[in-house]
Amino acid sequence: MTTSEAGRMGGEKVAREYGPDFYREIGRKGGEAVSEEYGPEFYHEIGRKGGETVAREYGPEFYSEIGRKGGQKVAKEYGPEFYSEIGRKGGETVARERGHDFYSEIGRKGGETVARERGPEFYSEIGREGGRSRGSQSSRSQGYDEDDDNRSSSRSNRSRGRNWEDEDEDEGYRSNRGRYSSQGSRGSSRGGNEHRAY
Repeated sequence: MTTSEAGRMGGEKVAREYGPDFYREIGRKGGEAVSEEYGPEFYHEIGRKGGETVAREYGPEFYSEIGRKGGQKVAKEYGPEFYSEIGRKGGETVARERGHDFYSEIGRKGGETVARERGPEFYSEIGREGGRSRGSQSSRSQGYDEDDDNRSSSRSNRSRGRNWEDEDEDEGYRSNRGRYSSQGSRGSSRGGNEHRAY
């Protein structure tokens, strides 16, 4: 029997006798003892070294994959609201411990890092795209349709065209009627004079 097999069998026996909570409890106590002796920076350091070792062996895609699988499992067990709740609680805790200025500071540093990596044009581009998106959403929400607007303008122009034609016809009719009336008056006048001559 190898050492790893003996350890596995011993662990299974302890788990059967004491339950899984036994391991959690001794792990918590051991972690507290190490933290008191070496400080919390000890965990940061061994975590960083361990992360670098894993990244070298498996590549950065490994973290993306296990993160995705872990997130899907948690969402299945607790629902998507779980993330909202722990995010809210975490934000409140950080704000209490470090103050609201902490968020302003990390936001500023994050913005400077992005600007260094992608250049100031990056912000101009996302601002322009955001403006276009908001404009299209506003147009849709107000029921604006460019085609409908063009069709309405065309109908309006055709209507105005008919009105102008009607006005031209009316004006011509009035002009002709005036001419006819004046001719009739002259005719009547001549007729009256001829009648008086007889």
